[in-house]
Amino acid sequence: MADVIDPLAGHLRALRTIQCPFHIQPNATRTGYRISSAAFKMQTDGSVSVDLEESLVRDGLGLTDLYGLVPRAVALAAHTVRQHRELGAAVAHVPIANNVHHGEVRSKLDRRPMERAARTLAETATAIVPIDVAQAVAYGAPPLQQ
Repeated sequence: MADVIDPLAGHLRALRTIQCPFHIQPNATRTGYRISSAAFKMQTDGSVSVDLEESLVRDGLGLTDLYGLVPRAVALAAHTVRQHRELGAAVAHVPIANNVHHGEVRSKLDRRPMERAARTLAETATAIVPIDVAQAVAYGAPPLQQ
């Protein structure tokens, strides 16, 4: 197992793989897709899984080297560790058996502030890999206007 990186550098990024159909929805004009706040809502264990730029860089890997390993991946979004912290979340390096670059975002916020934070994250995500519309449609995303 990899050494745990602690503390994480605030200027480096937490990378979230965006999965279809769970993490995307049609944009306001239904001409494309946008990231849904569901991509940043806590799982039942209270965390959101991410890959950590700091860990990838230390191992000589690029930001997109793990992209596509998660089923139904249609995009890769990023926020700095600092951005997560400013929204009341902690980001930790939590290596797992099949991914030594795995991290977790955890929040102590109550439900309503956490929902607002998830919306903010969806709206402010930097696209490392933009949403692949053709792949999203192939995975069963809601139809767009023609």
